Amino acid sequence: MNENTLVVYMDASLYRREMHKKQESYVGLGIYIIDKDNNDIKIGKGFFHKNIKNTNVAEITSLNLFVNYVKKHDYFNNKNFIIYSDCEAVVKIINGQEVNIAKLGIKNDFITSIKDLNIEAAYWIKGHQKEKGNLIVDTLAYNSMRMTLDNNDELFETITTNKHLVEIFDDVKRCPSHKMLLEKNKDLNIQSYNRIYDIEKNYNSKADSQYYKEKLTLVEKDNCYIAEIKGSHGSFTINGKDYSHFNFDQIGSLILTNYSMLREMKLPSEIKIYIEDPVLLDSINKAKIDIEEVKNIKVDILANRNKDYLDFIEKNKSYTEKEQEVINKSDIHSGIFKMSNNKNITIDSYEPQRTLRMKR
Repeated sequence: MNENTLVVYMDASLYRREMHKKQESYVGLGIYIIDKDNNDIKIGKGFFHKNIKNTNVAEITSLNLFVNYVKKHDYFNNKNFIIYSDCEAVVKIINGQEVNIAKLGIKNDFITSIKDLNIEAAYWIKGHQKEKGNLIVDTLAYNSMRMTLDNNDELFETITTNKHLVEIFDDVKRCPSHKMLLEKNKDLNIQSYNRIYDIEKNYNSKADSQYYKEKLTLVEKDNCYIAEIKGSHGSFTINGKDYSHFNFDQIGSLILTNYSMLREMKLPSEIKIYIEDPVLLDSINKAKIDIEEVKNIKVDILANRNKDYLDFIEKNKSYTEKEQEVINKSDIHSGIFKMSNNKNITIDSYEPQRTLRMKR
């Protein structure tokens, strides 16, 4: 890092609503650039867009806004950048890590334009926490989006130097930290720039941080991860933690989310689920039989390429009608169906002799 290093925060805000049976997207982008003398540039942009359908694409659009801005100004020609984003896809793109660029709608020219910049590093930070830089850029993005939403879809753009958020927006609709709005702009710049010296918190991904570990419900034991499920509908607990507000379909989603987090952290991803309630276990086993039957039917449809196969392909269905019927039978059926394609997940009866401890 040298005197030409600039610290950059970027964020996006996406609001989708249904109008006339169609989804509309309102997007807000925020860029916050600070130099070593604690001067800043704040960029906000709000606009209406039909094709931005998820937050990752919106966040990547904020990266595109940054790239285009610095390329247009000679001031940045000899500058280096350290970038912070709460979007892991953005961080991976900048750091040259593997992402599905086709799924995200990214073109190779965009990747090349990023590589042309002198970016020292990009780091992932947890959003909406105590990171002043992230709070500022979040406020920029959200309020830029609101400027478009509240003003008949008009494009909103702002580029300012050393201006506080309350000077940019007459009415700040939302800010994660209202105390921050009372601080001096110079002090906010100092705190945001000094983030680069907190080296222990400079994470290249969520997996490097405590983010996934804090969210992990499963418990490690014997080189696999365990979910001890006790109780029944309305009284579920998993490894002693209350999930009484969950049905079994939601538990299935939770288990799969934990599986994805284990994969991200490159930890053993074998998951063993133990069920205490024999009635619940019996219902699960019956659901397994129902699911296996309809999956065998689907295999036959795809193998024989008959009229049912053509109908299935033509309608671009995710499930056959029989599969959908089974999924709709109960939350147990839908939860088990979700997990049924994952060979790393097994379900068995509860083993009471286990003593599990959460690993941190």
